[in-house]
Amino acid sequence: MSAVNLVPSAPNFSSVPGLHDELSDIDFVHAISVALIGEQDTTALYGKIVDAAIAITGSQFGTMQLKRQPADGGAPGLHLLVSRG
Repeated sequence: MSAVNLVPSAPNFSSVPGLHDELSDIDFVHAISVALIGEQDTTALYGKIVDAAIAITGSQFGTMQLKRQPADGGAPGLHLLVSRG
């Protein structure tokens, strides 16, 4: 028996022309939050967050990075989670 995902996926917000123009920033963030509640795939979640940030700011590019401290005590560094644009 296979599992069925009953939670709809959030749209790619950067590809919805004019969506942000019609909503206030807070309404836009709320709509994104509601759409992302059921997201199970963290890579897809990060991508949707960056897509939304790009749409809100009107940017051409966006990235999400994670600051990591190596377990061996080495120098901290950044790990690229997602990049758009």
